[in-house]
Amino acid sequence: YLGVIVDDSCKIKGPVMIFSTEGGVDIEEVAARSPGKIAQMSIDIFKGVQIQDAYNLILKRNVPQTWLEPLSKIVCGLYEAFRRYDARAAEINPLVLTRDARIIAADCRMTIDDSSVFRHPELKVEIPRESSKPLTELDKIAWKIEENDYRGVAYFMQLVPKIEGEGYIGYHGMGGGASMLGADALARHGLKIANYADSSGNPTASKVYRLAKVILSQPGIEGYFVADINISSQEMWHSARGLARAFREDLKDKPGFPVVVVWGGNKVKEATEILIEMTKDLPIRLEIYAEDPVSGPHYDVYNIDPIVKRLKELVEEYRKSRRAN
Repeated sequence: YLGVIVDDSCKIKGPVMIFSTEGGVDIEEVAARSPGKIAQMSIDIFKGVQIQDAYNLILKRNVPQTWLEPLSKIVCGLYEAFRRYDARAAEINPLVLTRDARIIAADCRMTIDDSSVFRHPELKVEIPRESSKPLTELDKIAWKIEENDYRGVAYFMQLVPKIEGEGYIGYHGMGGGASMLGADALARHGLKIANYADSSGNPTASKVYRLAKVILSQPGIEGYFVADINISSQEMWHSARGLARAFREDLKDKPGFPVVVVWGGNKVKEATEILIEMTKDLPIRLEIYAEDPVSGPHYDVYNIDPIVKRLKELVEEYRKSRRAN
């Protein structure tokens, strides 16, 4: 095994080269089972990896002298590829010695830093985000919100390309950890997540508006859940304006459509007032749970199950009313 990773621990904060005589398995397993089979070195980014550095790394594992030079060239070459493509990780696993005495990289993987993708058009990366699933057209449309606008984050990933069945919710988280808590609560109560979205980092109203429009464009969703479960370090009234405009445009003809908002943070009182005032003539079922008890029903930040249960009730009522009509 041979790899370069970025170690962001306070002691290193830089690239680390890892070499092991045992490959073809997860390197973490080797480290836990046989730490003596792993050698590593921190890399000075100004100096890079010189041939002598590679020798010293490989000799830690008592590799026969015959293989020292060819392996050292591979070590230097891997770091050069890591550096050239602005990678966060570059791995060869396994590195194989063939019967005719050749050393071959049997399998390789490289993870590029998302922020550097624009520097590498030759890689033809459509969206600089790691995903194991094919991109949908909606994913590509949503990326345009982010592509040239660095004012906060508007992340979107469609989880269900074609909604079939009931119980799907348009999910709009605010803040990474809070977003995951909200998504987990929905799943725990039998609701299905049509998409995973997150607006954080103090985005503008226009950015939140465009993200909300993308979420609402999914045919078949039966509710909209805004989950800023903890107290966000952002001006919430910008989010309120963006949400209100999107709701006014896309929900004016959806009587009873459930919208549940859980939020806290700066200007949450004003944000709640803005959202209520700007949507008061819409036929939707809007319920807001605010961190500030003055501006809305207070909630336990460690237990949002009652709120999600209420959302589920609203979804079922909305479904019944649609069937009746």
